Amino acid sequence: MIQLMQKMNGKSEVTYEKAALFFDIDGTILSEKTKEIPKSAIEALLAAQKKGHLLFINTGRTMCSIPAQLKQFMFDGYLCGCGTYLTYHDEVLSQEILTKNGEEEILNKNGGMQLDGIAEERKIFIFQRGLPG
Repeated sequence: MIQLMQKMNGKSEVTYEKAALFFDIDGTILSEKTKEIPKSAIEALLAAQKKGHLLFINTGRTMCSIPAQLKQFMFDGYLCGCGTYLTYHDEVLSQEILTKNGEEEILNKNGGMQLDGIAEERKIFIFQRGLPG
């Protein structure tokens, strides 16, 4: 977070002139009923931006599963994949990546226990069927 705050103000010390506001997707930014961004949410986001605050999506989802309509709104960044991927504007500030061997080991153990699994990456999902039928 300190790294993000330093990027925001260009200084080595943290200041609080701007706030970094983090929003979940389902039931917060997107209506659970309509799956759209309510007008009231858009108005509130724009008002916060006008005051100089930075807006981030904070979600357990990976970037590839963020709805396109959210990517059209001018968020300042994304904290995705349960904290494993952080962007500020178009710059990746932090990302945690499994090695290919680590990914294969997890999927093999998952399959060996006959469990279905999903491996999520920044751009793709890998679905693994562990149970017969």
